[in-house]
Amino acid sequence: MNTAVSGNRSTSGTPISGGPTGVLLIDKPTGITSHDVVDVLRRVYGIRAIGHTGTLDPAASGLMIMLLGRATKIAPFVSGLDKCYQAGILLGKTSDTGDAEGDLSDSGDPSGVTDELVLAALKKLQGEIALKIPPFAAVHTEGKRRYELARSGKTPPPLARNAQIESAELVAFANPMLTIRVRCSAGTYIRSYAEAVGEALGCGAYLASLHREEIGQWHIRDAVSLRGLTHANRGEDPLKRLLSLEEFLPWARVHVTEEAILMIANGRSIAPDMICQVDGAFVSGDSVLICAPKLGAIAITTAKCDSSSCSAGDASSDLFTYQRVLMS
Repeated sequence: MNTAVSGNRSTSGTPISGGPTGVLLIDKPTGITSHDVVDVLRRVYGIRAIGHTGTLDPAASGLMIMLLGRATKIAPFVSGLDKCYQAGILLGKTSDTGDAEGDLSDSGDPSGVTDELVLAALKKLQGEIALKIPPFAAVHTEGKRRYELARSGKTPPPLARNAQIESAELVAFANPMLTIRVRCSAGTYIRSYAEAVGEALGCGAYLASLHREEIGQWHIRDAVSLRGLTHANRGEDPLKRLLSLEEFLPWARVHVTEEAILMIANGRSIAPDMICQVDGAFVSGDSVLICAPKLGAIAITTAKCDSSSCSAGDASSDLFTYQRVLMS
């Protein structure tokens, strides 16, 4: 399953990143930062080149996609995936941070809120909506991150960002606690969505808990717990937990010859005589993963041909446009 790389050069002389390469699905617990997760994995895998594709606040839990070694190069292709969250929203109080970490204030009486009113509010707050950017956010305002201004005692000016709310469903309602499941675009501030729900219900609200269940096609049930990785399965090779880039990325794959590796590393055009196998169908404009013997995925490209004709003798000598070469 793992695409591990030993040594520092491929058999064709192409420089590659040392250490393990792959994707790890982690179930982050509450109480630690996303960077804490990176630190733990660096110790487990003995590699510094580890990144994630979207933070979770310390009070939040759930799915994180961790990228190891050469897999860090695919971060731009993962960070924009849609997300799904289960959110606990407490009605009748607001928070200066939008969540349970801030100072709370009474904001209204939620006793008259019914299931029907909640469903109406959730229906209203779907599609493309403008959400406030919280004061404690990493977005730059006036040359500084908003949380830096807030921590210095300044009130960041109001800002909003459009978010796409694909769906919002009621999971449970035990007044004043409301639990919902939200499918949304990347970058959506669920804290701000919780506040918008409170405003729509006329009583105010803040985000009391947050659990990320899905990122793109990947679900929390596919993840390994951080504790399980470091304690419960000490006898198991942690490399077995890694997904190769071919397993993780959902695109068709074109396998090239070993002789083509160096040419691809140097950005040379991919010609029909470099291709030895095609796995999966694609048409012009689709993303396609270029794979090589022993190395696995080495480039992400855009097809300029169809899969049925890309290796034909009469095909163009320039079959793909590079999006990202995955070798260093």
